[in-house]
Amino acid sequence: MKKMTILILTFMVSTMVLAGPGTIVKSGKCTIQEADAFDEGKLCIIDLKNSDVQLVFSVRASEFFGNFVIMASPKITNLSDVPKHIAYNLGFFDINGKLIACTSSNADLKVGDKNMQTGSSMPGILRSSLGKIVSYQAAIYITEGKKE
Repeated sequence: MKKMTILILTFMVSTMVLAGPGTIVKSGKCTIQEADAFDEGKLCIIDLKNSDVQLVFSVRASEFFGNFVIMASPKITNLSDVPKHIAYNLGFFDINGKLIACTSSNADLKVGDKNMQTGSSMPGILRSSLGKIVSYQAAIYITEGKKE
């Protein structure tokens, strides 16, 4: 587990340093609360956007089939006039920068896709660890997608 944490942290830090065209990198403070999908006042909103794509994560914690998870599936919009492929990584950290939870996924976006979701971005977490999360780091990689 410790090796995996170090690997993920190294990956995310290198992402921050090596970010280039077709990459959106963002970090910030966040508080994740237990909430249901429509409890907008309790959602941690993480919005990443450039001229090609927009990803909006509405992050919350919840029970899912008996497991406590962070719900972090983004809504993804293709803002460009060509197909795109995206891959994202999203990590949540404590006050000392220690990784608490992370998720990643990828998607092919057609021209005109709006509010698309990638499926399950729900890392499991101990309920007792939720209150330790104080920040996030996100990296989105964007390339040309398959021609339609």
